[in-house]
Order: sequence, then C-alpha cells, then structure tokens
Amino acid sequence: MISALVRMCKLIDSFTENPALKNAATIDSKDVAKAKENKANADRDLLAIIKLSSSLRKESERLRISQ
Repeated sequence: MISALVRMCKLIDSFTENPALKNAATIDSKDVAKAKENKANADRDLLAIIKLSSSLRKESERLRISQ
C-alpha cells in the first residue's frame, strides 16, 4: 500500500508540473511537437492517477473490513 501511495504522489507531481498544463495558453508554433508530447504525458499521468485511485480505494476498503 505504501508503494502505491508513493507512486500516486509521483504521478500527481508529474501531472501538476507538466508544461502542457502550466503553459497551456502559451504554445509557440515551433514547439508544437513538444507540446503534443507534454499533453500525451499529462493524459497518461491522469489516467494512471484515476486507475491507481480506484485500486487504493478498493484496497483501503478491504483493509477496513478486515479489521
């Protein structure tokens, strides 16, 4: 469970620090490829956060019931 929580922290940090989110309104035309890559990374991180959140919720519920 601890490793999953550490992973969640890293994913949230990666997502919130992503340049695609921090500088969404300031994309230079010469940096379009990098902006697309950043957006793809943000999408990947958000999906991983959602999936991991679900797993953590299920695991915490299982632990709560077992006590």
